[in-house]
Formats: sequence, C-alpha cells, structure tokens
Amino acid sequence: MIETHLTHDLGMCCGGKMKVFLDRQGAVPRLVIYGAGHVARELAKLAKHVGFKIAVVDERPEWATRERFPDADELLLENPGDHARAQAGGADCYFCVTTHDHPLDQAVVEALLRKPSAYLGVIGSRRKAERFKMRLEAAGFSPAELAKMRSPMGAPINALTPAEIAVSIVAEIIERHRKDSPRH
Repeated sequence: MIETHLTHDLGMCCGGKMKVFLDRQGAVPRLVIYGAGHVARELAKLAKHVGFKIAVVDERPEWATRERFPDADELLLENPGDHARAQAGGADCYFCVTTHDHPLDQAVVEALLRKPSAYLGVIGSRRKAERFKMRLEAAGFSPAELAKMRSPMGAPINALTPAEIAVSIVAEIIERHRKDSPRH
C-alpha cells in the first residue's frame, strides 16, 4: 500500500490523502503442449482462457495450424523431442505431452524429466504410464524424478471427450499452480 498526502506530496490544493493498494503478480505461467491433436486443441483453448501463455509444438504442418490453434501465443512447427531437449524449463513452466506417437512421447518425457518445471503430464492410459515408468527406470531415471511425471494426466473425473479430458488436465494444472499461492 502506498499512501500520499495530496497537498504536501503532490502540491494539489484540494487536500486529503490517497491510498493505492498494490498486489504483486508473478510471471504469467507458460504451458507448452507437445502435440497438436484433438485434446491439445481443447487444452490450448481452455488453458488460455484461464490465464496461461500457450505454446503448441508439433512437426505436422496439417495439424499445427493457426486455424486449429487461434489462441496459441506460439505455434511451433518442429519436432517435439528436439524442442523439449532445447527447453530450459523453470518454475513457471507447465508441460503437457500429447503427441500422436508413443516413442515421441517417450523422447519428450526423457528430455524434460530432469529439467525444472511446475508440472509435467503425459496423456494416456494407466497401462501406457506403467510401461513408460518401466522404460524410464531402465534408462536410469530415479524414483524421485519419475514422481515428477503425472501420467495419466488430469483430475480423475471419468472424462471421455477431448473437451472433457482438457477440463480434467486444466483442473489438475490449476491445482498445481495455486498450490503455493496465498488464498485471498
């Protein structure tokens, strides 16, 4: 809060005091979505609506289009694995892996798992998640590193459609984002 006397501090003849309340805001959280499929499309739209800066990464030009992702802040036409390897990560970075290919999902996860992030989620079934964990363990990732990965990602709401799955993912991301934020 800043308090200013209008006459003494600002030279105004009307007198009185002015109080200004300031609320410190952190950096805008960044959601990087690897893959440009049906769930990614809904996820980008909803996450943008709730205040995330959105980047979509896919190497398929017919999928990664401005028509499909009009709300994306960045639309990157490149290999998701290469992009993930080049990422620095950070406390305000959220990563969702939704590519069209399980080996590509695996490459993206391997590239991101040891980087700092607020969230790392992978779409898929429980069976896919267990296979991923087994492969990652065999590749030398520790239990603590594996615990960073949310797979299958999303709140357990029995979601079926791409839009419902996006709601479940965004709910989980919001929960993680707000976890350390003070409640007003």
